[in-house]
Amino acid sequence: MKKYLFIFVFVIFNQTFGQIPKLKKTYSLNPTIDYFIDNLQGINHENIVIIVSFFYDKKEKSFLLDLTCENVKLIFDKSEKNIYKIYKYKDYNLLLIGQNSQQIKFLNSIIKNLKPNINSNVEFLGKQKYGISNDPYSWYLDFNKKMNIKNIYITEDESTEKYAKIVSKIMELSKK
Repeated sequence: MKKYLFIFVFVIFNQTFGQIPKLKKTYSLNPTIDYFIDNLQGINHENIVIIVSFFYDKKEKSFLLDLTCENVKLIFDKSEKNIYKIYKYKDYNLLLIGQNSQQIKFLNSIIKNLKPNINSNVEFLGKQKYGISNDPYSWYLDFNKKMNIKNIYITEDESTEKYAKIVSKIMELSKK
């Protein structure tokens, strides 16, 4: 009896306080990724990988989704703390990074039409001192448990019209 009670409490606790958002099955991150790709002007898509990182911030009780464009020859080591999966999304290499298999499964569920990329040319070359990307173009989207955006950080000059347009469009896409 204690065994079943423990399992019941564990399942309830995991569903209530788990590190994966609870979403409708129709939720899709594709429009946001497509818009990110549209803003990569003048970049040869054969030589880049789009990195989608998903991390849970315990302190803020929020989810950070990082969209970054990087050269296929990545200048960082695979950390044993994270899980990496490479897919094909449209004509791009898409690298999913999560802290555990649940987060990768979650990313797979909200990014539609992913295909395993068996012949990927993505390489991990070694350690980098500062962060993941050498490329200045990144979007950091901070979500709550229902995947409503709390904050947006993008590497554009905040005083420009382009910045305002991107933030407005991201907010619009997140409400669909």
